[in-house]
Amino acid sequence: MGDNSGQIDLPAEKGVFSRELGTELLSALMDVRFQTSVANKMLPIIYMVLIVGLVAINVSVVAEAFGRNVWQGLFHLLIIAPAYLVAGVVIIRVSLELVVSIFRIAAHVEELSGWSRDFLGLEGLRDALKSKLPKRSSSES
Repeated sequence: MGDNSGQIDLPAEKGVFSRELGTELLSALMDVRFQTSVANKMLPIIYMVLIVGLVAINVSVVAEAFGRNVWQGLFHLLIIAPAYLVAGVVIIRVSLELVVSIFRIAAHVEELSGWSRDFLGLEGLRDALKSKLPKRSSSES
């Protein structure tokens, strides 16, 4: 924020294949107590690998279609392959977003579990304090 351009300095985001992410992923893979989640760190890599695989399948199907007939190859190249590619990317994306949602739900449930333990601790404190206070008679109310 040295200059007055009105821009806010944001921390640099880690790229899909950055060195930091690689070392983080490697250390998480070596975590034998399973305290670190690897899946969230691997999702961008899984997404890219699945898309590359989908493109490779489409290229092979188009090549096979061209091997049979030029018109069939053009039909696959211009209509079938793009439709499969778009549908495949949508299915992959929705599936991985579902996985991310499940991980977020699990994190929120864990957080709520901590809150309930804190709440139960307060209940115990209230009961302990209640037992220490002198008893009020019913005529004092």
